[in-house]
Amino acid sequence: RTNDKYNTYTVNVYGNYNFSLNNAHNFNVMLGGNAEGISYEGFSGERMQLINQQLPELNLATGSQYASSWAGHSGTAGYFGRINYDYKGIYLLELNGRYDGSSSFPAGDKWAFFPSMSAGYRFSEEAYFAPLKDIVNNGKLRFSFGEIGNDAVGQYMFLSTIEKISDSSVHWLNGSNKVNQFDMPTLVSSSLTWERIRTMDIGLDLGFMNNSLTVGFDWFQRENRDMLAPAKVLPDVVGASAPYENAGTLRTRGWELSLNWNHRFGEFDVYANFNIGDAKT
Repeated sequence: RTNDKYNTYTVNVYGNYNFSLNNAHNFNVMLGGNAEGISYEGFSGERMQLINQQLPELNLATGSQYASSWAGHSGTAGYFGRINYDYKGIYLLELNGRYDGSSSFPAGDKWAFFPSMSAGYRFSEEAYFAPLKDIVNNGKLRFSFGEIGNDAVGQYMFLSTIEKISDSSVHWLNGSNKVNQFDMPTLVSSSLTWERIRTMDIGLDLGFMNNSLTVGFDWFQRENRDMLAPAKVLPDVVGASAPYENAGTLRTRGWELSLNWNHRFGEFDVYANFNIGDAKT
């Protein structure tokens, strides 16, 4: 017999405001916050040697019986904001920021700030580009850079815990009974915080033949910083594994090229696309 109960509470609140100045400077501002809490609990009971297989009840068994229970909770919260700006649809800018907290980390390391931004330049809308507009209908340069946080590091990684060793692995007796035996306390780092995922992208978009043919090229880099990993090798005489720390880094660099074509022949739409890319981690 097993019984589980999970509760999830979620709230999201945000507001948006947009305005223009002199019919040229366009703004869009957004502010908000979100929070999520999760709690769970459960228990199970087991007993061997049923008297009647058709009546699976704990009280109708005669063998050994076992019981266990579990419980836990976690929560995240954050505040976020975004500002979008464009000048006559030529110069584009977006600024983002998040301030996030998680129960997965100790008191002094729960909160972290994650910024990001992106910018674009539509050079095809400039007056100097007009002679080429019949050939290149759309041209845009792009750049983006930002960070997001990852708190999926497991629960209570910052708490030192002691685990009971199973009776089958215990070889000490107190009279005729096995003694209770426990592992060494786990070692934990004095500081443990968010993994930061940092991305950077530089891109170019081109459109030809009334945008029937579009070309996109991107160079990108992705870095996972402060990844949880054992930071050092400890001798066996310590009796416990090395603690996990924000010690790992992973970097990927690469590029992508995409070609897209579409055309309408009477009542038929025809399209094709081609993609190629390469990356090294």
